[in-house]
Amino acid sequence: MLPIKRFVVKGHSMEPLIKEGQGVLINRLAYLFSQPKVSDIVALNAPNIPSKLLLKRVEKVLKNNKYIVVGINKVDSTDSRKFGWVSSKDILGKIWLKY
Repeated sequence: MLPIKRFVVKGHSMEPLIKEGQGVLINRLAYLFSQPKVSDIVALNAPNIPSKLLLKRVEKVLKNNKYIVVGINKVDSTDSRKFGWVSSKDILGKIWLKY
């Protein structure tokens, strides 16, 4: 497993911060020794669709390594308001750089 993964954004859920078609680098080691914090932008496996990758902002940290994640563009985002909390095991890493 490489520590950095490239990803091209599909969708509008993180606009205006990250736009459709923009590339991002995901740091897959960011949470090796720490946990996501509120306002971190994370990459995660979509609940019930493991082959789909989502980018979301951590809105709330719950107990037992669970998180509420949301898109910045709440009108056009499938996020915790629809699928509920996500587990730390579903979070692949932190968005490190956008290009």
